[in-house]
Amino acid sequence: RRSTSLTWLILMYLPFFRAIPCQVMMSLSMLQNLKIIDCAQFTCLQGLNYLISLQHLTIMKCPNLLMTLEEVEKVQCLVRITVDDIPLVPRLMSRKGFSSLRILSIEQSNELREEEILQQFPSLATLYFDWCQWSSLPENLGTLPQLQNLFLRWCPNVQSLPTLPVSLQ
Repeated sequence: RRSTSLTWLILMYLPFFRAIPCQVMMSLSMLQNLKIIDCAQFTCLQGLNYLISLQHLTIMKCPNLLMTLEEVEKVQCLVRITVDDIPLVPRLMSRKGFSSLRILSIEQSNELREEEILQQFPSLATLYFDWCQWSSLPENLGTLPQLQNLFLRWCPNVQSLPTLPVSLQ
């Protein structure tokens, strides 16, 4: 049955929560914000493509999440995504959706990996790094032509800034 009015779904600190069935995702066509945080046993996320109104997606601290989504099963359009690991972004978003992403937030990340992924977001205007344990920032920040806002908060190990884009305000 379709849920025509649910716009927010937050799943936090659910240690035994394992999956959102595809049938449930199909019923959430009006969902605008989905947050799944600190669900240690969460392993299965399918049907993101059914969330046609989704604007903000947060997936953090779900270490057992296994995703092998086909391109058509991924989110097609997002304004903001928040993750704790950069490589998670292309596993959640379709290539078509890359051009819609305006805000990327990387939070509580322990290791800087696959930073070249950042170059795939031509419309990225705002970038947040919060509570990251990295010793340096991604070296390719200067190649983000639309980046206007860069927020670096509570990243105690970062020692310097790389070359920044001239578009920063």
